[in-house]
Formats: sequence, structure tokens, C-alpha cells
Amino acid sequence: MKFGKFLQASRVKGWEECYLDYKRLVKAIKAECGSLEDVSQPLSYEGFNEEFNKQIESVNEHFASRMQDVEERAESLLTDAFRMHESRSMVSLDPESIVKLRKYHGETLQVALREVYQDCLTMKQVCSINFTGFVKALKKFHKRCGDASSGSVFQNSTSLRQQHFYKGMAHLDTVADRIEQCYATHFKNGDVDAAQRSLRHIRRLGLESHLTLGIFLGACLCLLAVILWLSAYSPAKDICPFCTKAITANLPVYRILFIPLLWLWCWSGLCFIWKEISLNYPYILSINPYTELGYERGSKLAAYASLILLADFALFLASVRTGYEPFGIPVSYYPLAFLIFLVLAMFAPRGVFYYKSRTYFYISLSRIVVAPFGPEVRFVDNYIADVLTSMAIFLRDVDYTTRFYGTGAFRHIGKHKKQKGLELSAPIITALPYWFRLQQCVRRFYDSGPGNPDRKVHLLNACKYLASLSATCLAAVGNYTSVDFEHLETWTLGRSIWFSVLCISTLYAYLWDVLMDWGLFETKMNGGRCFR
Repeated sequence: MKFGKFLQASRVKGWEECYLDYKRLVKAIKAECGSLEDVSQPLSYEGFNEEFNKQIESVNEHFASRMQDVEERAESLLTDAFRMHESRSMVSLDPESIVKLRKYHGETLQVALREVYQDCLTMKQVCSINFTGFVKALKKFHKRCGDASSGSVFQNSTSLRQQHFYKGMAHLDTVADRIEQCYATHFKNGDVDAAQRSLRHIRRLGLESHLTLGIFLGACLCLLAVILWLSAYSPAKDICPFCTKAITANLPVYRILFIPLLWLWCWSGLCFIWKEISLNYPYILSINPYTELGYERGSKLAAYASLILLADFALFLASVRTGYEPFGIPVSYYPLAFLIFLVLAMFAPRGVFYYKSRTYFYISLSRIVVAPFGPEVRFVDNYIADVLTSMAIFLRDVDYTTRFYGTGAFRHIGKHKKQKGLELSAPIITALPYWFRLQQCVRRFYDSGPGNPDRKVHLLNACKYLASLSATCLAAVGNYTSVDFEHLETWTLGRSIWFSVLCISTLYAYLWDVLMDWGLFETKMNGGRCFR
């Protein structure tokens, strides 16, 4: 998402006047650089610098007002917290009344401290977004107007860090630290980490949400127990489709239903952790915070789907083990029914089944497919494409399921042979995610421009995916599916080349993960010592 749209979507209710007017700055850039469609219209400002300074004055003014309010409230609450534990005015009351009164005052004070603490975090977030907006506006101005603007851009960027709203972020940290110390001293037995966790909880699952999620998870555990019992159950018949081959033939179908659910559970868990540590992941991943699934809706959706999938698999397993087909429904129709339900849910109309979240996901997939020729590659596109490269089994199972039901093989379980064509189609469908990532790296290499230090990184990353693609293509051409070290003398030249490329690509990917993605050996020199 572009910064202007993200800024509009990220505005905190009640703090709208504290944000910069990014659209107005963009209009000023277009007007001054001569790219506005109708520059004959009278503007309320003479140029970008004047508008830039007006925006900074407005942001500083609102920041000063909010900062004064936060400081006054924080000082008052810190004083009340001290007086609550030191006050001797309640000695005339009986002990039970004193305990009740102090408990009431403590609960009220905790709520008030959380509110002030949240205001500190919100102000810091607003200041950070404003600073990012001003920097982006300066870069856009320099890009549009060329070298003639270099002097003013440098002057503005230098003075930006001297502004009151930017320097005030350090003072906000000081106020927040004092609140954390006070909360830890009076309510958490001096545990600052516990105080931070309590103060930073903006939104938790309510009692109703906890109850609903717990009920569904409990039902899922019961179904898992039933499935384990059925797995150990001796089959009543020896003929197919009531045989082990039926389970083996339908297992890839259930696998393409299970893997997305596992991913959804993992995503919900990550969102929960990011929320707990107050990480602004929508901004990092360029996700619209009003359409993202989040941990609450994601966990609920995963729980509902898991319950349906486990119930479906339990019915399938019971039919195979007992040899009974209720209402004459063949055993292979059970996974097909859930598969049809999943496809209908994925393409449900507006207003059903998180339409906006699905639409955002499909748009991101389309950007991945057209990476070389589409819009610029964003972090979220990289993230999804990287996930796809790790889902080779899932993609092969999709190919298998299409052939399994498309050719009618599900009606003749135990009689059909291995599906022809998988030797070629499976490597191709597995190679697609690597092709998409290669194109993303090429596009980012092109967008970086000459002289950019990241250009070399994108080129090396593209070589990594090119090596993986080469190994996959050689495996498809030579039909190489395994390595037999006991008969090395029978290896052909093609198999030797394929194995060499496979080793190189694997080592390349491993080193890239360790050195670049994880950064385990990154060092920074500081006073003669190396730090990670």
C-alpha cells in the first residue's frame, strides 16, 4: 500500500489533527515541479518549502499541546500512587473498609495509568509516522525536481531532526519509563516486564471470544481422540475402497486442506505475539489495519475450519474402517465435500467470509505473478512468495487432487495405477514459486537503480533462485527423483550434473539464510569489539 493510503488507514481516532497532511505536500510538489494537471488553479501556498514549514509548525503545535496534557496527567497519577500507599488519613476506618477502599483506588489508578501510557505510545507512533511522511515527501520532491532541489532538501532534512515533535519522542520514553516503574512498584511487586505487559495490552480477546474459541478447540481435541481410536481400529473388510489404499489415495487431498489451516494457525499466533510486544506489523508488511485478519478473527476462523475438517476426516476414517457407507456416499466424497466448501468460501461474494481480507490476499498474489511488469514489489509480496516456495508438497498435492478427481480415479481406488504426467507436471508446479521470486528479485534490482548498495543483494538473491530453478528443471527433464549412492557407476552424465547443481543450490540457499536472512554472523565494530 502507498504511504498516503497507509497514513489514512492508520489514523488513530481522536488524533486526526496531529498527523501531517501528506496529500497537500504531494500537491505542492506537483505544483512546484510543473507536473500538476491544472497548475493555473490558485493555490493557498507559494511552494513546497512554505507548505513543508506550515506542516511542521502544525505538527509541533499539536504535539506540544498533547505533550503538556500527558505530562500533567502522568505527574498527577504518580503523585496519587505515592499518596495511596503513604496516606495515613484512613486510620480511623476499620481494616476491612481500608482494604476495600485501597483496592478500589488501586483499580482506578491502574486504569488511569494504562490510559496515559497508551497515550504515550500513541504519541510516539504519531511522531514516527509524521517523521516518515516528511522524509518521504522530501525524497519525492528531490526525485521530481532533480538536482535543483538538492540544497533545500538537505536543509529541510537536517532541520527535521531538530524539530520539537522528533526530539519529544525521547521525552515520551522517559514518561513511559516512569509509569512502568510506578506500576511495577505498586501493582507487580517490582517486576517491570510484567508491568510492561499489563500496560501495553491495548485489546484482548473478550470473555465471549475466549469461550467460543475454547469450545471449538475442545471439540477439536475430542475429534482428535476419535480419529486416533479409529486409526487403531481393525478394518471390518479387506476389499477396497475399505482398505489402507483408500486412506493413502485420499491423504494428499486432506493434506491440501490441512496445510492452509496450519498456516492460518501460525499466522494468528504471530499476530498475537506481535500485538503483545506492540510491534506495528501492519506498517512493516504494508497491510491495511482495517482489513487485516488479525489474531482474533484468524484464530476463530482456524478453529471453525479445523473442527469441520476433523469431523469430515473422522467420518471418512470411520467409513473406511467399518466398511459402512451412510446413505451410499462413497468414501472419497468426504474430502471432496470439504474441498468444494473451501473453494466456495474462497470465492464467496462481498460481505461473506472476510471479503476484504480475501481480496487483499488475491491482489497480492496477482502482483506476485506479474512481478516483472507490475507495480513495485512490496515486503508483503516477498513474504507470501517466500511462503509459497516452502509449500512444494502442497502444490504437488493440488496437482494430484486435480487429476485424482478429474480423471475419475477416486471411483476405482486400488485398481488405478500411478497417474501419468505427474513426472513432468509436479516439477513444473513446484518450480513456479521459485520463478516468481526470481522475477521479484529482478524487478527490485531494476527499481534500485545504479549506485544503490542493495542492487548487489537483489542480484545475488536472484542467483539463488536461479540455481534452485536449474536443479528443478534438470530433475524434470531427466526424471531424477532419488539419489542411489550404492550404484554410482551407473550414474549418467545428466544425473551427475543434476546432483552437482542440487548440492550447489542447497548450499547457496543455506548460506543465504544464515548470512543474509538470519544475519547470524553480522558484526559491528564499536570500540574495537564485534557485536551482533
